[in-house]
Amino acid sequence: MSIIDNDNGNNLQHRVITIPQNRISPLKRDWKQICETVVNEAKIDIRYNVSQKCVEIRTNQNTASADVIEKVARFLEAYGKGFELRDATAFLKVENLMVDTFDIQNVKLVLQGDHLSRAIGRIAGSGGKVKHTIENATKTRIQLCDKTVHIMGTAGCVKIARDAICDLILGADPAKVYQRLRVVASRFNSSE
Repeated sequence: MSIIDNDNGNNLQHRVITIPQNRISPLKRDWKQICETVVNEAKIDIRYNVSQKCVEIRTNQNTASADVIEKVARFLEAYGKGFELRDATAFLKVENLMVDTFDIQNVKLVLQGDHLSRAIGRIAGSGGKVKHTIENATKTRIQLCDKTVHIMGTAGCVKIARDAICDLILGADPAKVYQRLRVVASRFNSSE
């Protein structure tokens, strides 16, 4: 996703966020809610450019601060990566959120064919159980997109979730990963 900065002489900022092909239909379905959220809460102008398949946002005279456009851009990028609208909206409300993206084959290079499918299956688990357990234990949101994993949360929580996912990719038993998650998450929660 590309972000282009333009600064007109009026101190207005402009961003262009490219939307992947597979997220255009969900974007059209949720467009009314996205517009209401961006225009009413962030006071930013938004439009969808059909020919370029991108969303354009810009500040106006009602925008409170220049930082808001960056939050809206991160919100739209998270939505474009596949996160649900209610999860991506957290970027507008919480300050220190981030999205960490990595490729499964970067963790273990020899994964191909059935081995890659099994690694993805270990991350998701039966009926999404493993993925939901990691999300609940680390207070993150995880999105599996083919061979790419997107993790949304605070920096510490994302690191814990990433370590758990990497262990699963490398072939660790889910029960051992659950146990490590309990220990690390309790230690992390007690330090906050």
